[in-house]
Amino acid sequence: MVVNVSQRSPVILLLLAAATLALDAVAIYWLRAAPTAFVAGVLCDALCFSQLGLACIFAVFNPGRRVWSVLIVVAALGIAVVATAKLFDDRIWEMIAFLGTYATLLILSLWTVKHTRLWPADGTATRGIWQFSVGQLLALMTVVAVLLVMFRGSELIPGAEVATDVATSSALVVAALVIWVRPWHVLLRLATLLFVAGLLGLADWIHASWSANSDFGSRAGEIPISIADSAIQALVIFIWLEVGRIIPRAAARARDDVPAPA
Repeated sequence: MVVNVSQRSPVILLLLAAATLALDAVAIYWLRAAPTAFVAGVLCDALCFSQLGLACIFAVFNPGRRVWSVLIVVAALGIAVVATAKLFDDRIWEMIAFLGTYATLLILSLWTVKHTRLWPADGTATRGIWQFSVGQLLALMTVVAVLLVMFRGSELIPGAEVATDVATSSALVVAALVIWVRPWHVLLRLATLLFVAGLLGLADWIHASWSANSDFGSRAGEIPISIADSAIQALVIFIWLEVGRIIPRAAARARDDVPAPA
């Protein structure tokens, strides 16, 4: 059996976008109504990371004009920065440094995956060719330089929890993409992704607890919250990849056009 994924319904995309915005609205209202609600903060954090991650995926794997890809990432980053700063009473420039680092690391990681055997030969990437244009190199150097300047004097960025959040969330997006494109049944791919998300959530908690020099037992209650954070990110990304089809058609076809066993 061959699954045809060449068509993507705009109605499905609109419904998916509406559902995502509704979930964002619920999370924001919950956090505004109860500023001390830790779970509400975790939900907002997970939605922010996952949706910015989706913008980065689209930017790297979109075969269209790069200008649109850049604009989408910039717009998503700007919205995430403003929303996070307002909701958590953080400074704008610190959020730019924090989320900008996440987006930069993620784009570089996704670009690497795109040029390796982890990504199927779908015509959107040429394996073995690792090259930058002068403009891309200058843009990367500029972004890194700006982020480094913002790091100076920041009370938020040097924290161990911030570093692990960036690392584990980036790894989760990469894992979601690599698992999603495998020629497996949808339930197997989802179960595998949730298992990986659980491991990354646990790793995030272990590293944060160890770096904080606190008693592991006193923070054991945070383990389900950390795992739930990763699981929410994984679900949002997987649903948008599986239902929304934001990956180019050729990539989806390379995965889904695998003949099923008789």
